[in-house]
Amino acid sequence: MTKLTHLEDSLLVEVLNKAGREVLLDDEIALLRKTRDNMLSPEESEALCSLIVQELTDTGLLPDSEPTSRGLALEGLIDKVRRSVRS
Repeated sequence: MTKLTHLEDSLLVEVLNKAGREVLLDDEIALLRKTRDNMLSPEESEALCSLIVQELTDTGLLPDSEPTSRGLALEGLIDKVRRSVRS
């Protein structure tokens, strides 16, 4: 079972908030719960990873495309979200 760290959980909330709304809606809260419980569908995992990759591109890379510490944290989050697919 893949467990999100507090930092990863906070990053995921931030990414979801930035994706469109400042207040998490029911669907986003459900996605958070599914991620925390390793119950994402493959489609949900891909959708979340796409949002995280966009955040990585926007805020997590140096001018030479090397990841910053934030970028490394986002890369780790991508790995965890991909492993949060229900079996």
